[in-house]
Amino acid sequence: MAILAVMLAAISAMVSALTTRTGLSVTGVIVTLMITSGMVTALLGIAYENVNETLAFVAAALNPFTAVAALVSGLFDQPTPIELLPRVTTPGWTLFFVVVAAAWVLVPTAILLARTRKAASL
Repeated sequence: MAILAVMLAAISAMVSALTTRTGLSVTGVIVTLMITSGMVTALLGIAYENVNETLAFVAAALNPFTAVAALVSGLFDQPTPIELLPRVTTPGWTLFFVVVAAAWVLVPTAILLARTRKAASL
């Protein structure tokens, strides 16, 4: 839960920094998470139908919720809470999701810092 909280905080801070109004920032966060969730659900369905584990894992990386689910599956040898997402059993995929989790925190934070520096220079 701590990993997911940090990821969502970074995404929320980035979206809030990119918008000019408070109401738009809340809406932007919700829309961002809904769009990625819809894309991942569709891709997981396609991967499930075609028995394509690679597509399922790459699709899971596109949403913070599924990325954390796969990361926990790999780190703690647990089944995923999502039926369409296969269980992470290899160290390579676990490492992939560690990198994905770090990217979900570092990329929005870098964008937030760039935006803050630009706003501070005005």
